[in-house]
Amino acid sequence: MSGTSTLIGGSRTVSAAEMIVTRATKEQCERWLGMLQFVRPGAANDKLLTQYFFAVFSRQPESLYDFLQFFRTHLSAHASSADVRPLAEKYLKVLSPLCERFGVFEEKMNADDLCFSIMQPQEHAHVTKVLQDYQRSSADFIRRVTTVLSDLMKKSNIRCTVHGRYKHVYSVWMKLRKKRLETADAPLKLYDIFAFRIILEDDVRQECFECMNILHDTFFPLAQRFKDYINIPKINGYQSIHTCLTKVVDGLDLPIELQIRTRSMDDFAEKGLASHWLYTIGEKHNAMTRTEKRLVAHFAHLSEEIQSHSVVYCCSVGGDLFCLPGGSTLRDFAYAVHTRLGQEASEALVNGQKRSLDEEIQEGDRIEIIRHSPTKKP
Repeated sequence: MSGTSTLIGGSRTVSAAEMIVTRATKEQCERWLGMLQFVRPGAANDKLLTQYFFAVFSRQPESLYDFLQFFRTHLSAHASSADVRPLAEKYLKVLSPLCERFGVFEEKMNADDLCFSIMQPQEHAHVTKVLQDYQRSSADFIRRVTTVLSDLMKKSNIRCTVHGRYKHVYSVWMKLRKKRLETADAPLKLYDIFAFRIILEDDVRQECFECMNILHDTFFPLAQRFKDYINIPKINGYQSIHTCLTKVVDGLDLPIELQIRTRSMDDFAEKGLASHWLYTIGEKHNAMTRTEKRLVAHFAHLSEEIQSHSVVYCCSVGGDLFCLPGGSTLRDFAYAVHTRLGQEASEALVNGQKRSLDEEIQEGDRIEIIRHSPTKKP
């Protein structure tokens, strides 16, 4: 496979402005998919795969969003194939946690659900039915709550959108599994599967707290479920106020989960860091909060740090992943596998083609080392 031997590398640093326009090509997505498919399961390989993709997407955050869309399209097109099950499993182990780290929430949830349906179709069907039952039984309540919140915000002169959505199948299943471990047959509550959102039109974080105060003064908040992710954002940059209210609708004392955030915070929650990379272009950059600007600057700096350490990732023909210094040769690879293999190596097969041991390794190369033929005795 052709490519650069410094996957993350070289000494030249890349600025945030350069990263903005870096979108994943079809060729790149196919290469990354091929890496996921070829590397065999195992703790060591999973760890290296995580390092590999973290290095790639630290430099090109927007390309993670592109790759997830490509990945979902591939899985959907080959859902009946036996080959997609190990791919789905590898996604949930390697890429899903990485998506959480980068804050690519919406695409992550969609890919999680798809992989869950492939991995555990019966459990997926069960949770889907639970959600459908809740949708039928709670539709009127949700409509009434939305009306109450919308009227209150309008009366308080707060420009916003009030809406809600059911949580994704995989995340609901995780909640069910946790409840089963904590308390046998513990029932799901509405706030386990549905969250209301108030999205403020003005990107002024203080308005989030003004909105929260109005809600807490009007209804009855549950203190134990309150979280301030605006003053203390999640490590991936996610910002929002989470609160839980009771007695929102007269006669129905069901607690509801409510998220309060600005439009730019909601963009981040939907698309993650990738959306904020785009904010660094033009006038939208001025709309970013200080925290958001620091997050973008952090990943730009992280990318520069990663690039200062030139490495190349390649695979053995058996599917093990290796990370070697940039500029390493096929002979270096042989010695990395085992000293004796390096001593006995005569040539190599790279992606099925014979190569000299002195050739440099390229990103994603699949390598088989050929030993010297034993000398026949006369």
